[in-house]
Amino acid sequence: MASVTQILRARRRRRAAERSIAGWLGRIVAVLFTLGAALILIAVPLAYSNLVQDLPSLAALPLMLEPPDGLLLHPTQILDRSGEHVLQDVQNPALEERRYLPVAAGDAADAETIAPVMVDATLAVLDPTFWTNPGFTLDGLTTGEAHTLAERLISGLLLADEPPGPRRAIRERILAGQLIQQFGREKVLEWYLNSVYYGNLTYGVDAAAQVYFGKPASELTLPEAALLAAVGEAPALNPFDAPEDALTRQKIVLQAMAAQGYITPEEAVTAAGEELAFRSPAPDPASPYQSFLNLVWEQLAREYDLERIERGGFRIVTSLDYDLQSQAVCTRDVLLAHLKDPLDTAIPEDCPAARLLPTLPVGSRETAVSTAIVILDPAGGEILAMLGDPQRGLDPAHLPGPAPGSMLTPFLYLTAFTQGVGPATLVWDVPVEIPNLTLPPVEAYHGPVRLRLAFANDYLTPALQMMNQVGAENVWRTAQEMGLTKLARTAEQTPPTNCRGCSLLYQGGETTLLALAHAYTPFASQGLLTGQPAGERVPGSLPPLSPVAVLEVSDVHGEPLSRGADTERRPVITQQLAYLVTDVLSDEAARWPSLGHPNALEIGRPAAAKLGGTADRSSVWTIGYTPQILIAIWGGAADGISGGQPLPQVTAALWNALIQYATEEMPPAAWERPPGISVVDVCDPSGQLPTRYCPTVVSEVFLNGNEPTQFDTLYQAYQVNRETGLLATVFTPPELVEERVYMQLPPIAEAWARENNIPTPPESYDMIAMPPVDADAHIAAPQMFANVNGQVEIRGTAAGEGFISYRLQAGQGLNPQGWVQIGEDRDQPVRDGVLGIWDTGDLNGLFAIQMIVLRENNRVDTAITQVTVDNLPPAVDILYPRENQEPLPYTPGRKITFRAEASDNIGLQAVTFYLDGEVLARQSQPPYAVPWYARPGEHTLRVEAVDFAGNTREAEVTFQVEE
Repeated sequence: MASVTQILRARRRRRAAERSIAGWLGRIVAVLFTLGAALILIAVPLAYSNLVQDLPSLAALPLMLEPPDGLLLHPTQILDRSGEHVLQDVQNPALEERRYLPVAAGDAADAETIAPVMVDATLAVLDPTFWTNPGFTLDGLTTGEAHTLAERLISGLLLADEPPGPRRAIRERILAGQLIQQFGREKVLEWYLNSVYYGNLTYGVDAAAQVYFGKPASELTLPEAALLAAVGEAPALNPFDAPEDALTRQKIVLQAMAAQGYITPEEAVTAAGEELAFRSPAPDPASPYQSFLNLVWEQLAREYDLERIERGGFRIVTSLDYDLQSQAVCTRDVLLAHLKDPLDTAIPEDCPAARLLPTLPVGSRETAVSTAIVILDPAGGEILAMLGDPQRGLDPAHLPGPAPGSMLTPFLYLTAFTQGVGPATLVWDVPVEIPNLTLPPVEAYHGPVRLRLAFANDYLTPALQMMNQVGAENVWRTAQEMGLTKLARTAEQTPPTNCRGCSLLYQGGETTLLALAHAYTPFASQGLLTGQPAGERVPGSLPPLSPVAVLEVSDVHGEPLSRGADTERRPVITQQLAYLVTDVLSDEAARWPSLGHPNALEIGRPAAAKLGGTADRSSVWTIGYTPQILIAIWGGAADGISGGQPLPQVTAALWNALIQYATEEMPPAAWERPPGISVVDVCDPSGQLPTRYCPTVVSEVFLNGNEPTQFDTLYQAYQVNRETGLLATVFTPPELVEERVYMQLPPIAEAWARENNIPTPPESYDMIAMPPVDADAHIAAPQMFANVNGQVEIRGTAAGEGFISYRLQAGQGLNPQGWVQIGEDRDQPVRDGVLGIWDTGDLNGLFAIQMIVLRENNRVDTAITQVTVDNLPPAVDILYPRENQEPLPYTPGRKITFRAEASDNIGLQAVTFYLDGEVLARQSQPPYAVPWYARPGEHTLRVEAVDFAGNTREAEVTFQVEE
């Protein structure tokens, strides 16, 4: 057991330890307190510094609000590209000017001031403690709401760009307190009343009094002032848009005024019962710029707060050419008046463009025509003029828009040009059937034509066939890259057929006139699409570009604001491809088969133009361009019913007049041929190299590497019996043999040829003069009219009574002028065996094989057969894809169309496509084109051509498909 001494010692040790721990704890607490205090002393200034950092200067408010030069005292103006013509004053149409009224007369005793009841009503409902508070309250810190007039001014004019929240609320109150101190309460009240928004593009109390009551703010009565005070708090609930709500809120304001002693309860009751005489809303003035202005506001919304623009103080310079817009309006009006009344020929003196209208042919006058116009600068992507049709509610920049129809064929043929097709390519304008697709009636078919003519004249069936070959999805992808994004989605929704989306080439679909016109600009500007980004940037893709409507935004004193998105020049196609399309569309002679000569698309200078639309002509378009300007015209039935459709001459005539006027002071300019384009003489219409049988030789343009290497096979000569019309043989009397040239027709053209009495090559031989077969002297093989090559085994019989010997010989042509002996004379009879071997290795063409059998008593028997010797292998070339070309992009569902060219001096039996060693397709008639759904990776395409004699030739290409 521990002693007393030991216990006392233990207690002392414990107490010492406790005092030591307590001391340490005390010191720790002291240190933490000191650090906390120091942190608070540091954090508070830092927090305050953060709050006041970059606070806007209060000096901006007098610049905005103080007369006479305050920015917000001037309505925003939207101007043409010269800055000289006002397209829109952004204020209520009932106003002629914005007036600034003080709240007190000041030194000028007779000065017009805001009615005192208007001041009282505003303070009663918005800031009851205005004359006593420091300019701010602590209410609304968490919600971010502004309560005092000073806070409202700061919130709306200086901090509008900051996100709402506690930080902005505190900054508002700091500035509001400074505002009262620096400028005084009366000035704050005056600024507020002269800038507050009262709905319907009405800013300032004097403007509101004029718009709603037709009187100045100095003459407002108590009930009128109470109503405007209510509207100032909730501008959407104004007398025009929500009359009942406005009157209900008026009574609340009157009650507030009575409660705060501004008026007596009896005055409030009397004022609430007084009937107000509102001014009728001023109608929006009819504007020839309305469609364009709609687009201007859309483009402003991408970069600016529209409420700030509407408030005033801005000067917006647009791309619109005032003169071109005016001429488009008056020329359109003159043309439509003439269509309605052919005797109406009055042309205003200030409309020189209308004097350029071509004479409309008899029968083209319609009485119910609707039109829309877009004029663009293709190089700058700027809108120079834009005119909609309010009668139809047609806005050139917005859907629903008219059906484009055949105006889409440039994107079809552009896609084909990327796949080895060219303007010289042979296409067949003949009747076709496509499952699940009802085609419109066609007035006439033109048989074999170069793609150039099919494109320029809007031939439908070649376009449908080309769509099948290149793949509709590829065409809509091309259109999408050119800016027609909504059209691509429309195409995807078309009913499935063997030619998905083909119907859009002649009916249905929709796009805007502005979008289609903009999509044509790369053809005019060497492949560049110019405009401003019109959507959000998505990783891996570029936003669509829209034509430029806004050039500059500045304040009314000319100080420019920061520009929005810069104009982009985006290469969407190569210069060479753009040139091919333009070369076709600017070929005046190519359009003559459908439009005649002269026609409205000829303007006396180089111009590319496309006239087209839907098959029923309910929607007709003309889009044409020079290197400097592009004009797009749409015409349709004013009642929207195809039965009243305009004829194409209407849109073409309007286009003709406007483009002549727009370019009359510009030097004529053509499109220079870029490197990579060659010109070759070809046979028309095959597009192959000319032969002596070619009826017409023309010059055509080609992408380098796509020039023809094979001679024309469309026209071939045959020797026929002129009396029977059958193919001549060695037995046909020479005096009856004549050479005739025939067109080689594919199966799809045979019906067209019959209907149009097109002579076709005879299929039967002239057998009338053939002698009977001699059992003891005949040639069994090769058979008559066979195709042979190489070592030819001749079989048959040379025997019988009195046999001595036989001889084999061959002569070229139907009636050989000379014979070459085959082997030596043989004195051994042969029956149904080998008579001899004929080496034809160096021979080609038509030959006769003759056997002469010598018998006793100098008797001679002969046997003859006719063959075609073909030792020439076919020619074959892969047109698409090419060796060493850029990798093909992969997207799911993308179709690649392999294209090959093959020909033979005698005739082709088959052309076979092999992909990666496996048979993809076998074809016997041109065009040799095979669609294939692309797969990523490296692939080898091999094309084998076999002629009727068995000769073969191959072409091979390796290509890459990359994701």
